[in-house]
Parts: sequence; structure tokens; C-alpha cells
Amino acid sequence: MTEYNQTIRYIPQQTFSYAAQNPAPTQYSQSIPIEQLSPYNLNQQNSYKNPKQNVPQDTNVNKAQINNLNSQTKRSQICTKRCVVMCLICIGILLLIAAAFTVPLVVILTLPPDSNGSLSLYGVQLNLNPSSLPNSWSQCYTATYATSMGTTNLNTILSACNKNMLLLGCRQTGNTIMDVAAMGYRADVLYNCATTSNCRNVANGVGWYYSDVYSWGFANGTDSVTRSTCDTSSTNPGYRLCWCTQNIDGYRCGSAIISNTNYEKVIYHSN
Repeated sequence: MTEYNQTIRYIPQQTFSYAAQNPAPTQYSQSIPIEQLSPYNLNQQNSYKNPKQNVPQDTNVNKAQINNLNSQTKRSQICTKRCVVMCLICIGILLLIAAAFTVPLVVILTLPPDSNGSLSLYGVQLNLNPSSLPNSWSQCYTATYATSMGTTNLNTILSACNKNMLLLGCRQTGNTIMDVAAMGYRADVLYNCATTSNCRNVANGVGWYYSDVYSWGFANGTDSVTRSTCDTSSTNPGYRLCWCTQNIDGYRCGSAIISNTNYEKVIYHSN
């Protein structure tokens, strides 16, 4: 009985020891605690159990997609606002351009016919044919050098020659070609030098002087003048014209000194 009991005790010990040292492979369906599983893992496990279910959804992925859609929507709204602003700017620029072209057009349409409102000749002209002038120019005064130009006569002359641009010239009587001529704006041609001997107003390449009690005329460019009463300077004499305005007839047409009816004084005007 003793040996039998020992055998009984020995065998279970060997069996137990072998099982402890070499446990049979076992599969555990709950190898990881359930509280450590993420929703994704749980869904994944469920999908393995039921393959007919839909593909598991990742909440993080859904949030990223929503954020992406929101960003795209915001960008689209910003682009729309920018497009509206750019359209408004373009419309404003077009309106400014239209206004810039409209104002000159109105001015051009209101100008007198055959006139550009500017001087067509620069400097003193020799042998000028009046037919070469623009159609807007017309003769407003002519008289021989024997006719005096006192204050009364000047008032009458300036009333007849009342436009914005004036042309003074002289020619031989009976001839249409002017020996000497020059044009300028009214304010320049009638620049009042009073009795100052060397006074002149240089404009449009011409040195102008005027006085209703002294003399009226011009010289070429910046050439000096010596008025006593009329200009007696000899520099470029062919480019000078002078009329006495002291109820005295004469005086010069170019280099010719005249006090008779052989030469005429001529004035044209235009707007």
C-alpha cells in the first residue's frame, strides 16, 4: 500500500509539472482589457464577427473631412468676396476713363468751326499769304500808314477785333501778301508797356508791346526794342513792326519807315 500511494503521488506531480511547464496553446478572445480598446478597435472587432456590416468609421477621420470641407467653404466665400471687390474696382476705373474722355470731347465739340483754339504760327513771319491761315481767321481792320491810330481809333479797332487771338501785319497797298506778320493771344499782343522804352512781352516767339498813348508793335523773339515813340532798333530790322498811337501816322513795316499810303496796316482775329 505504501508503494501504491507513492506512485499515485508521483504521477500527478509529473503531470502537473509538465502542464505547468508546457501549457497547451490557448486562444483568448478577451486578451486585452476592454477598457483599453478604442472605439475603432471595437468596431474593427465587431466587423470581423459580422462581415456583412459596413466598413468601420473613424471619428477622427470624419472630423478631418468636416474641417476640410469647412476650410474649402471659407476659401470659396473669400474668393467670392474678392471677385466682387475686383469687379467694383474695375467698374470704377472704367467710369473714370469714360469721364476723362467725355470732358475733352465736350470741349472739342464747343469750339468754333475750323479752329483748334491754338496759335497756328510761331514767331515773326515774312511774306505771309493770308490764304494759308485757318478758316477761322478773318480780317477785322485795314488802313494805310497815313491813318493815325489815336485813342478813339484804337477803341473802335479793338471793338471790331474782339476775338481771343490777334494777328498784326503790314503789306504794300494793293498786295495781299504781308511783308511782316505775327500772331498771339490777345492778352500778349495787348500787353501794356506804357511809355517804357525797352518793354516787351515775349510770347509765342514774339516780343510784343502796346500802349494807347505811345506805340504798338513787335520784334522777333527776344530781340531788344527801343521805343521813342516807335521802335527804332536796327537788329533784325526786317522782323519788326511798329504803329504810332499818339495821333501820329506811320511808322515802320519791317525795315521800311513809312508815313504815306504806300503801305497798309492789317489786323486779323480768331477764336
